[in-house]
Amino acid sequence: MSTIISEFLQDEDAALMAKEQGRYFPDNHHRIRTEFKKVFKKLDPQTLQRYYFHSLRIHNFPFDVSIEIWPTFIKAIEQLGELLKRNVGYPVCTFTTFQTLLLFGYDGVRITKINPNLDLQTYTDRLGIYKKANQYTNIPGILSKVIKLTEFTENKTLVKHVHWTLQQSGFKHDGVFASNFLFWTMMSIIMLINDDETKRTIELFKNADIPEKSKHLEIFQRFETAIGNLKK
Repeated sequence: MSTIISEFLQDEDAALMAKEQGRYFPDNHHRIRTEFKKVFKKLDPQTLQRYYFHSLRIHNFPFDVSIEIWPTFIKAIEQLGELLKRNVGYPVCTFTTFQTLLLFGYDGVRITKINPNLDLQTYTDRLGIYKKANQYTNIPGILSKVIKLTEFTENKTLVKHVHWTLQQSGFKHDGVFASNFLFWTMMSIIMLINDDETKRTIELFKNADIPEKSKHLEIFQRFETAIGNLKK
């Protein structure tokens, strides 16, 4: 096994046991990702699962997943669910249940089993939303480019899943503040369509018991205005 990958895994195994942040990853994350791309095809399934599990756990998110290693990736997600179920949080697990609901339709808490029909293409479609949200650094940035989110509105299955995620989560995105970029990226996608299901989801959102409710509603009004202006 690659020395870099081995050191990363050993350090994260120890950090998980100690319930603390690993020491190797912060200074070596670029090297780890680069090295993994070179050697992942040579890694055995157990090592691959360890890599994906720790990467998910510390939010070193593994974007590149091939069909050959998809079953191993699923096992890593299920392993992550055991941490989510216990609500251990930072630094043991920085990945959130809201994120796993979007990407995998699973969070180990509300949904305790991954749908066996989840496939790589479905995951890739959902990942597109996640990647897009990660490009933003503030709410005005989303508002100024909200029209670009129409790239997701034609995929009816994806849009249906966005509605499901928002509703299933109770609109609680696990963020401390209301300005969660993934949440507002998803809200923008459904608001761009504005059909009956959108109206239902928005009504549920307005009645939801969520932290920083007034701030959420204030931000919602800004998106409502911005999207409304697109249709004039």
